[in-house]
Amino acid sequence: MIDDPGRSNAVAPTPERRDPITPTVRLDRVTVTNPSGNALLDDVTLTVPAGHTLGVSGASGAGKTTLIRLLSADPLTPLTTTGSITVGETDLSGLSARRRRHYRRRRLGVVHQHPASALNPTQRVATAVLELLPRSDRTHETAAALLADVDLPTEDEFLRRRTHQLSGGQQQRLAIARTLANRPHLVLLDEPTAELDQTTRDLVVDLLRRRTRDATTILVAHDHHVIAALSDRTVSLDNGRLSPVTTAVTATPSRATGAEIATASATPVAMALRSVSTSHTDAGGTRRPITTDLDLTIRRGETVAIMGRSGTGKTTLARAITGLHKPDHGTIELHGKPLPASIDTRSQAQRRAVQLVPQDPSTTLPPTKRILDIVARPAIRLRGLDTTSARRHAADLLNTIGLDPTTHHRRPHTLSGGERQRVAIARALAASPDLLICDEITSALDPDTTKRLLDLLTDLRQRNQLSLILITHDPEVATRLADRTIELTTNGSEA
Repeated sequence: MIDDPGRSNAVAPTPERRDPITPTVRLDRVTVTNPSGNALLDDVTLTVPAGHTLGVSGASGAGKTTLIRLLSADPLTPLTTTGSITVGETDLSGLSARRRRHYRRRRLGVVHQHPASALNPTQRVATAVLELLPRSDRTHETAAALLADVDLPTEDEFLRRRTHQLSGGQQQRLAIARTLANRPHLVLLDEPTAELDQTTRDLVVDLLRRRTRDATTILVAHDHHVIAALSDRTVSLDNGRLSPVTTAVTATPSRATGAEIATASATPVAMALRSVSTSHTDAGGTRRPITTDLDLTIRRGETVAIMGRSGTGKTTLARAITGLHKPDHGTIELHGKPLPASIDTRSQAQRRAVQLVPQDPSTTLPPTKRILDIVARPAIRLRGLDTTSARRHAADLLNTIGLDPTTHHRRPHTLSGGERQRVAIARALAASPDLLICDEITSALDPDTTKRLLDLLTDLRQRNQLSLILITHDPEVATRLADRTIELTTNGSEA
């Protein structure tokens, strides 16, 4: 709770850390194996000096998330861990439940790959950003200062919003502000800029550089430019084994300028949005416009990239097209016929035809189901395939996007963030959609997997006349795949 709610918008200094101890992190011959005997980390020996930042790169599934979980003192049941892990004088392998809680709360800060999984969706923004601070520091001014640091609004209305009412990029920045508020000694960053537009990414990189200066930091990222900007040293994980990275990356990718490539007017229209407006209801019950009178036409086999800063309505637009967010007015047409606003009133054929790959797949994958069955389910429910045929098709899709058969019978929580993203993509493709909406689908993927996925989508466009809406912050992805690019402005209209 805020002890002095919403009377002033003055920005106060953020709280100083009370205990200046910065630890050296040491891993000595650490091996983590799953019940099948496969090594997720294989004989890893590593030292990160106090106050240094180590960048860790590697393909999805290489062991990066396992490393983060080890340093978070997460119990890795049913995995087996050998070797020693120390943070300063603390041996993480021997912590009691009480000491583990103390370590996490007083010494550790973690920014997870998908912020929605770390934020309480019903909590107000102010409470979320202040929760880890001593009670004496939980003031309106401190909340405003922490939010301003990550380029989030500081008005009372924003402070009163629930965290689920924020865009994915806003949630990520809130998670960063919350994590760094208490000046932790050890900071673990798992893809901290993956879901941010380029402008905000640069702002957050600068923030992380300033605010982790006196902490020991482990940075996991696929973006070599972010690693180069923040790291003192870089290592790579490959199938659980560690190797140094000797080549620095200094080039900065250029921003796409919204190039338009004409599509033959004779090609049938797959999806049309006509004067579509959407809004959200804020904490005080006032409706806040998100997109305003948006018109958009997508033809068969065409890819349209949608860019724009976090909070401009990209994800809301995707949810409206999918039937998960009812527009205030306007119509959405599929193959020239009006599409019901709610997914609950759409026919089986309409649900099959429009599929969404969400920004954070961990919130949509059933935790108790096995991967193969998760991917097979749309083929059974929406296409009428029998179970055997659907599972065979699911296995082919999983193999195509780079998930080998050893993952097919696992459950979502045992996969890395990038692997879960690929499962979500395969699940959407299993429905054989006419229109696929991809919301930041490459943000959690390494470059090799990104290339493989973009090649797959290109092939599907050509063979099946699949239409794509590609929501992305990455200009290179837009340039690589899109026929044309539109940019949403802060009021949700096209630039």
